[in-house]
Amino acid sequence: MPKIVPIVEGTGDLLAVPELLKMVLISLNRTNVYIDAPLNAHGKGNLTIAGGVERFIKNAFTRRDCGAVLVLIDADEKKKGGKCAVAQANALVKRVKQVGIRFPVAVVVANCEYENWFLASLDSIKGKNWGEQSGISADAKYEGGVEDKCNVKTWLTEHLPTGRIYREAIDQAVLTRLIDIDRAKTNSRSFRRLCHAVEEMLAAIDSGEKVVTPLAKG
Repeated sequence: MPKIVPIVEGTGDLLAVPELLKMVLISLNRTNVYIDAPLNAHGKGNLTIAGGVERFIKNAFTRRDCGAVLVLIDADEKKKGGKCAVAQANALVKRVKQVGIRFPVAVVVANCEYENWFLASLDSIKGKNWGEQSGISADAKYEGGVEDKCNVKTWLTEHLPTGRIYREAIDQAVLTRLIDIDRAKTNSRSFRRLCHAVEEMLAAIDSGEKVVTPLAKG
């Protein structure tokens, strides 16, 4: 069966992203596509440098049963002067198209970071244990737009029991399993983009088209 090969930023994503993509596939009633082990870029910079994303795309294309490739990165903190999520996605799309597309490719940029999707599904996460340990209290609240908050990792730590900190390498996958797909889609534009990207890849796999999304402008 065809596989979606994720390309991710770091260690925390290695377990979390396959879990999330499997959940999205289940929500779409698609059990005939698998999620392959992600390629770890070991930092966003290794994708954005000259030749970076191109090298990882080429490696993904060599994976056995590759059916499509998903590039998933964080937009990162706006105060650092970085381009918005849409602009970053478009820039990567233009570079990916130069590789010579053998399989469909989708680029998704989480705004500001993957952890913002936990805020988008806070009601399904709070009051639950994180594995064998207590997580965020049931009365935790976040006021404001879930994609306006940068450094959500700190916010998560501040709402954990005293002495505990959010550990990306362990907790990211645990919290991912608690996400409510429909709730997160309602609250987060970039999460809706992720789900739409999966739908685009599935459609391309089914039709045999070799497309790159989103469609870059300019």
